[in-house]
Amino acid sequence: NDAERTAALRELAEDYIQAGLFDRAEAAFRRLSEVPSEHLAALHRLLEIYVTEHEWQAAVDTAERLEAKAGENHSAEIAHFHCEKAEIAMKRKDFEAADAEITLAVMQRSTPRAPILAGRSAALQGNLEGAVRWWREVAQDYPEHSSLIIGELADAVYKLGDAAGAENLLRDTIA
Repeated sequence: NDAERTAALRELAEDYIQAGLFDRAEAAFRRLSEVPSEHLAALHRLLEIYVTEHEWQAAVDTAERLEAKAGENHSAEIAHFHCEKAEIAMKRKDFEAADAEITLAVMQRSTPRAPILAGRSAALQGNLEGAVRWWREVAQDYPEHSSLIIGELADAVYKLGDAAGAENLLRDTIA
């Protein structure tokens, strides 16, 4: 019967995960996601697989499906996934793609990582004024994370010709 087949497929999918056979587990959970009684649990397991496998776009899509179907809030995770995609693009020096992903991450308004990356992308593209704006936003909106950017911020301020401003930033951090 259908219930037994579904239970067997769920057990098989879990066994695949335990064995590290994520491609097979993914296929099984995709099938389970089409079964109404298994839909949400299967989507959660798919999300875990995509994160483990660094399949960031699939993770975004699955998290958005969970938001739509279950009313769950995955904004912080979605922002993280977009940041992962942005970092990959930045390593390829594909700043257009990186900036597009950063924009999507910033729209989630849930993590300091997005404006930190926005500042780094701006700095790498030679836009120090933009970098300073982003990093000042981090310092203002996420003061507990200021230590992550204070060195880069001070360097950018210094390169923009404000040595005293850079020194003050560093002095205020130590104080």
